[in-house]
Amino acid sequence: MIENIILPLGIFFLMFGLGLSLRWEDFSQIAKFPGGYIAGLFGMLIAVPAFGLLLVIAFDVPPVLAMGVMLIATAPGGLFSNLITHMGGGNLALSIALTTTLSIIYIGAIPFVAGLLYMYFIGETAAIEAPVSAIALPLFFITLLPLTLGMFVTRFAENFAKRIQNWLRKASAIFIFAAFLALAFDQRDSLITSLQTVLLPVLLLNLGAITIGFLVTRLSRLNRADTIAVTIEHSVRQEGTAIYIAATVLGSAQMALPLILNGCFALSLSFLFTYWINKRSAKRIAVQQGV
Repeated sequence: MIENIILPLGIFFLMFGLGLSLRWEDFSQIAKFPGGYIAGLFGMLIAVPAFGLLLVIAFDVPPVLAMGVMLIATAPGGLFSNLITHMGGGNLALSIALTTTLSIIYIGAIPFVAGLLYMYFIGETAAIEAPVSAIALPLFFITLLPLTLGMFVTRFAENFAKRIQNWLRKASAIFIFAAFLALAFDQRDSLITSLQTVLLPVLLLNLGAITIGFLVTRLSRLNRADTIAVTIEHSVRQEGTAIYIAATVLGSAQMALPLILNGCFALSLSFLFTYWINKRSAKRIAVQQGV
């Protein structure tokens, strides 16, 4: 009930509310200034997976759990990265562009990547098929469709959009937060088990991912809004899809434990990061203005 109806419904209205604050011109700016887009793709596709592999080797993580950690490191950014980016004053269009692109790449690459990882850690071959319906359908129906509808409403009824967008975003965020609390309570036994086994590797992976995200933005000299979008994309992942691969495709509930734990760290670090960078930016502006 929660996973199949309530949560998707909340995300639909959340993305509709985010769409009310976007214009088509926001996406054209990415094509004109692609630095943030390229930096985000590099960090997510190359840097974070490489860091994750070094991490599980260095800590000698048991093979099944190491596979779970690597499924986190290779997963695309999640839908909540868009929400946190918007709440933190980041570049929402860039965040959505990265989430969409990485999800499409994931569909094509995950059978090959996960197959290699499974052979490396488990020592066996496995026929892994990308859960296309688990990625593509939600991407369209609860992300791109409501987002586009929101943008059309803004285009043709701007005053109406302004009146409802703040209320709609807040209501949707509360709705989704309540649904996640219910899910966490339902999975409390698995969460307790995962705390005892993979706490440190998952924590370090999250710290490393958000650090890598921030570093690539510094090397690319991105502004504050793009920095928030790219960094948060590195932190918040599509754990649900990766859990499906671990538990359903590969048939290992134990492999899914790092993924169940990951969301708690990712969301906490993302909120802390947006608070820190916005406070840092405010101090710089105050110094420049001589306040």
